[in-house]
Amino acid sequence: MSAPTPKDLLLDHLGSLQAQLQALECGLNACPATPDERVVRYIARMKEAVAENIRFAAAELAHEGWCAAGEFDEATIRAVRHDARNHLNHLSGPAQMLLRYLPEEPWSSSTNRMRDTLDACLELVDAYGSGTGQGFLGVLGRGETSPTPLHLAPDTTSASIVVADDDPLNRESLTDVLTQMGYQVTGVEDGEAALHAIATGDHDLLLLDLEMPKFSGFEVLEQLARNGHLQHTPVLVVTGQRLVDAAVRCIALGADDFIPKPFHVDLLAARVKSSLERKRLRQKEFEQFFPADLAREFARHPDLRNMDGRAVDVSVLFCDIRGFSTVSEKAGPEVTVRWLRAIMNRLSNLVIEHDGVLVDYAGDELFAMWGAPRECLDHADRACNAALGMLALVDDLNEEWQSTVGFQTDFGIGVNSGRALVGNIGTDRKFKYGPLGNTVNLGSRVQGATKYLRTRLLITGETRRRLSPAWDPTSLRKICHVKVQNIAAPIELYQLTSQCGPQWDVLRTLYEKAIHAFEAGNLAESDLAMGELFQHFPDDGPGRLLNLRVAEAMLAPEEPLDFVWTLPGK
Repeated sequence: MSAPTPKDLLLDHLGSLQAQLQALECGLNACPATPDERVVRYIARMKEAVAENIRFAAAELAHEGWCAAGEFDEATIRAVRHDARNHLNHLSGPAQMLLRYLPEEPWSSSTNRMRDTLDACLELVDAYGSGTGQGFLGVLGRGETSPTPLHLAPDTTSASIVVADDDPLNRESLTDVLTQMGYQVTGVEDGEAALHAIATGDHDLLLLDLEMPKFSGFEVLEQLARNGHLQHTPVLVVTGQRLVDAAVRCIALGADDFIPKPFHVDLLAARVKSSLERKRLRQKEFEQFFPADLAREFARHPDLRNMDGRAVDVSVLFCDIRGFSTVSEKAGPEVTVRWLRAIMNRLSNLVIEHDGVLVDYAGDELFAMWGAPRECLDHADRACNAALGMLALVDDLNEEWQSTVGFQTDFGIGVNSGRALVGNIGTDRKFKYGPLGNTVNLGSRVQGATKYLRTRLLITGETRRRLSPAWDPTSLRKICHVKVQNIAAPIELYQLTSQCGPQWDVLRTLYEKAIHAFEAGNLAESDLAMGELFQHFPDDGPGRLLNLRVAEAMLAPEEPLDFVWTLPGK
């Protein structure tokens, strides 16, 4: 009597599995408790898949060398393994999901038999053409006396995944696993649809079969590499091919991983999570500088990082930490660094919370921008709200750090608005997204002007004109016209405060009365207003400077009055 052929053994195993499923179904029906609907669904899918595998083995394997021993050419081995593994995947996927929902008792013996039978089928496929089953990795844990319970852990973060496979049952199995992990899944049936989904959709990962119509998986990988999508969309190849050269070629083309069918659910889940985590780490790099949704956009579309500069209407903010040199000298480098880091963290969080972009840090100064890369018409409002939020931090920071650094923390903040050239102003080695131009230079000078004008927060007339109608105009007082270094035209400067109230209203009214009279050449009227102001606010910094300018002008009446103040430095 001749030895059974691989085909005979496979049919025997499939017949045995068919009988096991029937016995399991009868046992469940006999139980008083209603079985979990998922168990019923997966048993039904397994029964269909067993019948399909029996038809395939009986009809397709007879002429492909499974009925006789001997050497077979590589193409035949590749085709047999690929087709057989695809059909077994129809069975393996629902089988693994069934084992997750079928209670261990009293069904542990039934599940163990199914494990052994299914892995025996796969072992036959793996051994085909090699004469050995060594190196076989079981899908369900064959040979384990106490199999570890399988638990499909859901991911705590959402993601969108494309499953590209021309086999609808394979797509269904993969989709089943991924949706139970909490992911959104889009299924496509050919390579062309996979390319379209990645190019036009907002997806985080591609699961890619190799043997597909229109474009093979290899061709999809090549196209994704050419158009740059592989930089931001990881690809896991899930295929019936097991040959090393196929895996090597996929990885060389840019795929993140190579998973053979039938896939092990937990192994697939782990590799999906790993690929998504690597992508999340790339996104976190951008979250240092951009709001979360914008960081996600940059992580998914790194081609934005290479964008050329474009002229955009923006608001820029420069915030300088006062007394940095004094603290550095008195407190020493270690304390100074901790103090500086704590302050910059708080300031940076405020910028991101107000949907701004962190452009740069320069020692003790922070530089931020609003209005790009995503256009927003209220960029001046956002910048000013962020600036006010920074001033609101001062008391908390002093309570936390003054005893440590021996110095009061304070800020000087300048905000300006206007057109700027915005884009990647960094290099190939270091990405830096931000603005360039006169608007930026002036914003930096305005921050410097806070020291000379003895106030903490100044905005330009251009920023004031861009504030929305809902902005409270009484939160602003005009300070003066100034000419700053390297900027030809004089600019208007306004002090912005959140401390509105009766006291502020009196100060603002008296000061603006004095500055308007001074600019109109009415020195006596300006001097009278300043006298009244000092009765109530003797320590007002801008008032002291204006009073000095009025006095100087009154002492030299023959000199032409120039109401534009040229700042002595940056």
